[in-house]
This record gives sequence, C-alpha cells and structure tokens, in this order.
Amino acid sequence: MKVLIVTVSQNPAEVAHVKRLLSEGEWKKVIMIGFDKTKEIVHTFECLNNDLFNYILCDPTMPIPEISSTLGSELSEASGEYEVAVNFTSGTGKLHMAVLSAVLKLGVGVRLVTISEKGVIQI
Repeated sequence: MKVLIVTVSQNPAEVAHVKRLLSEGEWKKVIMIGFDKTKEIVHTFECLNNDLFNYILCDPTMPIPEISSTLGSELSEASGEYEVAVNFTSGTGKLHMAVLSAVLKLGVGVRLVTISEKGVIQI
C-alpha cells in the first residue's frame, strides 16, 4: 500500500487502532481526516513522520456534499497513486460518507484495510 486515508475520532479505542495501523503499515503518505478536537489527538501520534503526513480538519456543521467537495480538492494529491488504502474504523458516519464520496471521485483503486493479528490486512 502506498497512500493511507484514515478518519479519526476522539474515541480512545479507535485512536489506538489508528495508531497501530499507522505504525505497522508501510505508507508513502498518510492523510488523516477528522472533525473538531481530533487535531489535538493527532499530534499525540508518535509514529508519524511529518514529511509523509497530512491532516485535514473538516467542519462538522457542513452538509456531506460540501465536505466531500472540500475533501476532493484536498485529496487530489492521492489521485496520482495506484494504491490508495482507506480505513473507517474511527470517525463518524457523516465523515465516512464524505470521504468515500471524495475518494471514489478521484478515480483511483481503493482498498479497505484494517489491523489483525497478522498486521495490516486488506478486507
């Protein structure tokens, strides 16, 4: 996998899952997307290399189509990649809908990934 797009929330169990996904995968680029106070949590991720990391803060009051449109322009950097992995373990349904819409509009192959006992796996 090359580029990981992952949603993030404030839920400690979900944050732990995301941290493990980041540390056990081999990512060329990591794009994390969240609402509100998740930016404070993102800075606790010790496994992040700032050169490979991008955080997108979304406004939770915006409708899904507007969030998706905003994300589309932000995610355009992933459009040149052939392998885009996505994880929705963390975050809200509203954010998941917007991210999925934006990623599908990029026209890239999308793989859903998660963590298992064997490490990062495609589901």
